[in-house]
Amino acid sequence: MLRPREPGWLTEDQEGTNVFIPGLMGAGLLVSMAMLVADGIRKVDPLRSQATRERAVALHAEGRARDIAAVPTGHHAEPPKLEYERRGRLTSVIAGVIGLVVAVAVVWWSITIYYGTGSVLSDRGWTVGGGVLIALLLAVPGFVLLASGASGRAAPAWLARLSQRPVLGRPVPLTADRSEV
Repeated sequence: MLRPREPGWLTEDQEGTNVFIPGLMGAGLLVSMAMLVADGIRKVDPLRSQATRERAVALHAEGRARDIAAVPTGHHAEPPKLEYERRGRLTSVIAGVIGLVVAVAVVWWSITIYYGTGSVLSDRGWTVGGGVLIALLLAVPGFVLLASGASGRAAPAWLARLSQRPVLGRPVPLTADRSEV
């Protein structure tokens, strides 16, 4: 028969060491939830992910065809690349506002925890440092998307180029003549 352990069986040095396994389980739960949310988003618009896969397969086939055609001549052409275009104005503004609001919330949360009392994370500098780093990773794309959406077609050239990057832009659909190579 199992008996509950008596209080005080751990020394003071061992009191904080029993958080690794629950922390690991919590991280696994968060990853699982993120994967479920991503799958749910894909199920909302299955044609988009299918179109992305078709575009990648077509580009791969085009690259193989160019490689085979280059064998007799010895001239190797540039491999095909996915091209991206700017997102719509409304989508950019909404995504930018969400990114900036979440960045401000992360900074506020990390500062609140740092100056709070009784928390494991209080008075630890990496709490604020990690919060600011995560906030920067959210705020920079948020600012670019918000500025791109707010300026529309009058965006400066550097902003237009920046908003056509893979994370910020959307893939350009393949045309019929490119996919027949």
